[in-house]
Parts: sequence; C-alpha cells; structure tokens
Amino acid sequence: MARAAELQQEQTGVSYQMSGINRPGILRTILRNLAEVSQPEMVLHEVFRTLRAASGFKLVLAFKYENGVYVLHEAMGLGKSRVTEPGFSGRMLVPRLVVKAQSLPPARFIPGIQRFISGYRGIFVERYAVGLKMSFGGIPLGLLVVGSGNRKLSRVEVDFLYLMADQVELLGRIRRTYQATLQALVNALESRDLTTEGHSERVTEYSLLVARRLGIEREQELNMVMWGALLHDIGKIGIPDAILLKPSQLTYQEWQQMRKHPEIGYRIISGIDFLRDALPVILYHHERWDGKGYPSGLRGEEIPLNARIFAVVDAFDAMTTDRPYRRAMSYQEAREEIAEGGGTQFCPRCVDAFLEIPDSEMEKVRRRQGGVFWDIR
Repeated sequence: MARAAELQQEQTGVSYQMSGINRPGILRTILRNLAEVSQPEMVLHEVFRTLRAASGFKLVLAFKYENGVYVLHEAMGLGKSRVTEPGFSGRMLVPRLVVKAQSLPPARFIPGIQRFISGYRGIFVERYAVGLKMSFGGIPLGLLVVGSGNRKLSRVEVDFLYLMADQVELLGRIRRTYQATLQALVNALESRDLTTEGHSERVTEYSLLVARRLGIEREQELNMVMWGALLHDIGKIGIPDAILLKPSQLTYQEWQQMRKHPEIGYRIISGIDFLRDALPVILYHHERWDGKGYPSGLRGEEIPLNARIFAVVDAFDAMTTDRPYRRAMSYQEAREEIAEGGGTQFCPRCVDAFLEIPDSEMEKVRRRQGGVFWDIR
C-alpha cells in the first residue's frame, strides 16, 4: 500500500509533505496588490513578485502570452544575472525559452511541466514543478511555472497554487462586472440627455490628467478619481425630464430641484460597496472654494481633493460644449475663465495643475471622446 502511494506521487509529481509557506498570507497579498492594478498586463507581474518573495518556492518563471506562444518575461531561480523585470524581452534574455501554446494540454493546471519546456544554458526545471495557465476575467495572461528546488512540491502547495490561479481569474471576472455596471449607469444617464453625450468620458480623462500633475500616481487613488468623474451626475436620474431636458434656463424653483442631484446620487451609490470611493465627487462636486457652493457649503480644503479637481474640469467642459440655451466658449476663453475662478470658485492648486496640461493633450481627449474640434491658438 505504501509503495502504491509512492507510485501515485511519482505519477502526479507531488508529495504530501507539508511546507512552512504562509499560504493565506500570500493569497491575501496577491489579491490586495491586484486591487490596485488597473491594467491586465501587470497582473502576472504582481503574482510573480509575490511568489518570488515567498519562502519555499525556489523556481518561479513567468511566461507572457504573446501571439500564440508563451515567452519568458520574468524569472527567479536562473541566477541573479538572469532575473528580468517588466519591459525587458524574454526573447532577448533567453532566446530559445519559448513554449508553443498548442503544445500545452487544455487544462489550466499542468503537472510535470518539464515535458513542455526545454532547458537552455543550465536552466533546469525541477521534475516536480507545476505550470499554471494564468488568466484574468477570461483574458489570457500567460504561464506561471513554480518549483521547489531540491524537493517535491507538497500536495498542499499544489492545491494552493491551483486555488491562487482560480482566485486571480475570479477577481478579473468581478472587475469586469464592476466595469460593466459602471458603464451601464453612465449610459443610463446619458441616454436621457443627448446634449451631454461624451461628457462623462471627457471629464474623466481631464480629471486623470490633473490628478497626475498633482502627484496622484497610485492605481487605487486614480481609480477613485475615475469612478467619481464617471458617476458625478448619476443623481440626475432622479430629476424630472421637464427640468433636466428643458431647452431654456431654469426657474428658481426648477433650479432648487436640480440642486438636489448630488444628494440623490449619493443615496444611489452609497449602497454599492465597490463604488463607494466615488462618493466624495458625487456629493461635493458643486462645492466652491469660497464656501458658496452646494449642498453643504464646504470651504477650501474641507472639500475632498477629488471633488476640487473635478469642479475645475467639469466647468471647463461645460463652458466648451454647446447647450440648447447658449453657444460654447472658445478654448482660450474657457481657460481664462478657469484661471479667473482660482481662489473663489476653484481650488488654486487644481487650477494651476489644469492650466499646466499641454494644449495637445487636451485636444486629444476632445477628439477621442467626440467633442467639437477646437481652434487652439
């Protein structure tokens, strides 16, 4: 019976010995880091980086999926001189270490990976290393090969790696669902008022340009800016068409009704956990630096930074877009208005960052998001 178990271990390429690897800690770290990654092409790097730091794994190879083949992109266990970082070509570093996707079995978990990868210049894939086809919400990322050096991988380790790959794929599916929900909310609003078509997308791109010039670089913080900008006017879903679509200026009573849209939007979105980071912009994007805005009359830096950023770009886009009751300003006229509003209507620091954006970048956003072309002179 004992010999039968040994033979089964030989065939599957794993043993049942336990290791000291902190599996829950590794998985938490991977998922936490991926929450801040917006680009799918960086997902494999984050997984590789975390496994590289984990004790117990001596060999970690990350192959990116490129044009039907897996090409070595990052590696641990090939010697210090051979560890690559993102941006370096696996073909340049190890020209022959390429795996044809067609040669791999359809399963995402591949025991005995050495059957599919040839050694090159002393590279040795441990007999019991395993391979995982990595994907993120249905998007193929590549192949991850994990080995233990001079010992067999334990069944616990193999099961953990399989679970990790599944969790990464599931996180990608959830992310895609979030994005689809977000876009559906934006589309629902813009379908009611065709005069604002493309507005949410333009102000989102403008907001990100300003945010980066203010030193906001972390993916999670930029996502907060993006979600807030996309959903800033979601509360207008609760405004009657007779007011929202009125082709002339609003009466005082109508204007008081329109001013409720930030609070309506707040109530709509506050019940959706993954969009809570958008709430500061939704609720406070009509506050003014001098305290004369609404709904709360906040002043200066009492107003969240993302809302201060958005107030500038929202006003600029409104000024440079035709409305049923007025013609759009020119690009230069709108910039002058924004500059003049610094310190009264707008945060001076946000105004300065906005005015630093090159004209060419502003025009690219306008063309890409369907706005009228400007005469920028």
